[in-house]
Amino acid sequence: MEKFVGFLMMLLLPFVAYSQQNLSADELFVEARKAAFDKKDYPTSIKLAKQALERAPEYTDISVFLGRIYTWNDDLSSARAVFEGLQKRINKSSEKPMTPFKGVLIS
Repeated sequence: MEKFVGFLMMLLLPFVAYSQQNLSADELFVEARKAAFDKKDYPTSIKLAKQALERAPEYTDISVFLGRIYTWNDDLSSARAVFEGLQKRINKSSEKPMTPFKGVLIS
């Protein structure tokens, strides 16, 4: 019986890994939110949010979420980098530049 379970696990493992690789940005974002809010697993949430941004780099909500996760994880320099990058991207795409984000992260 143990051999059968082991064989079954080895048979299904590639499918699980393959399905993780083919998630959309939205699906990865949902998983990142679950990891952060339901499990308080910020490192996994950061990893998933970064994967989502690789698929959809212009997805503003994911960028904001990633910056917030870094803030909750007390990684203010990474949070600042995310928010400054987001600000530059928004300024580049709009006619009128935004004023800098105000608050704890940017002085």
